Amino acid sequence: MENNFDYDINDKAYHKVFVYGTLKHGFHNHDVMSGRFLELATTASTFDMRTNGSYPTVTEDPNGHKIRGEVYICDGETMADLDRLEGNGSLYTRHVRGVTSEDGYTFPAWIYIYNGDAHGPATIDPQEFTHADQF
Repeated sequence: MENNFDYDINDKAYHKVFVYGTLKHGFHNHDVMSGRFLELATTASTFDMRTNGSYPTVTEDPNGHKIRGEVYICDGETMADLDRLEGNGSLYTRHVRGVTSEDGYTFPAWIYIYNGDAHGPATIDPQEFTHADQF
């Protein structure tokens, strides 16, 4: 993956999206990501990452861990596709949260946060969720 910075940051038609699970490069839902890879990043706040058996979920948790993932630049059409896939408003809700790039710059990006019970599925170490064969 290479960085692609040839977009207009002031263009409201483009959105930064932080992905941490099956939307990442090498995972089975990545084909939905028609956005351009921007960079690797880590959430600025902490989350509890769990699995329901077929995909990971995150919920905000002050005692959790920072999540490592990928940031993409997406247009409105891709955002609509992501909202459908993630069940925005039902299964997940899309929120803006701070993410920190590898060079230490923190910026806002969309992240899908799970709406379900965070106490049911097994906890995943967010630093270990790196292989597509996990799901």
